[in-house]
Amino acid sequence: MSDESMLFRRQMRISVLNALKRADLWIGDDQVNIDSPGDWDIQHLKDSSYIPCLLVRTSNEGKASNIKAGLPQFDTAVTIEVLCAVTATTAEKAQDTLEQFWFAIENILLCTPSIINQVQNVQAVDTVFKVDSTGNDHIAAVSAAFVYEGFEYFEGTINTDELKSMGIHIDLANVFDPNGTYPNPPFPDSVAPAPRTEGPDGRDEGYLEIKLGE
Repeated sequence: MSDESMLFRRQMRISVLNALKRADLWIGDDQVNIDSPGDWDIQHLKDSSYIPCLLVRTSNEGKASNIKAGLPQFDTAVTIEVLCAVTATTAEKAQDTLEQFWFAIENILLCTPSIINQVQNVQAVDTVFKVDSTGNDHIAAVSAAFVYEGFEYFEGTINTDELKSMGIHIDLANVFDPNGTYPNPPFPDSVAPAPRTEGPDGRDEGYLEIKLGE
């Protein structure tokens, strides 16, 4: 799969979490609590001293194949949700505090090299704001979904202790017989049915067998 030997969704969640922690975030005299996944119940946050806080979790993932044959390769879209909550004595102050703080958060999640260098694209950022009251204080919260796209591939595991030989078959997509049907193709699931406008067609344009010694 990835060079870090972990799923892309975990890789991105950890990258986002680490970038936020490295930023050493404060709102006034209060250090921002950062957790993953944490308790996403706003009602729970109202009754605690956990605010200001940032919570990070992975909510959705979609894998779109970018090859027609062989081991799977994907353009994988991962949604990383970030919940931020702040408190103030009035709704207006809570909203202003959140908007100012959230500007810094978006810059971290969209510009930090340790995040952006791992992705092909940031597909979308969907954000929802909410202001609520609890006693004498007001809570402003924002929940945002950052959709990061990256390349992901999977490798099979081979037991080399029992491997005596290895064959390399070359059945090209741009060299093909439009009408022919060939028996016992090495990878039948990848053969385009006749009549075809592209390969693979089920025959080897090239083949190499490698004998493996003891």
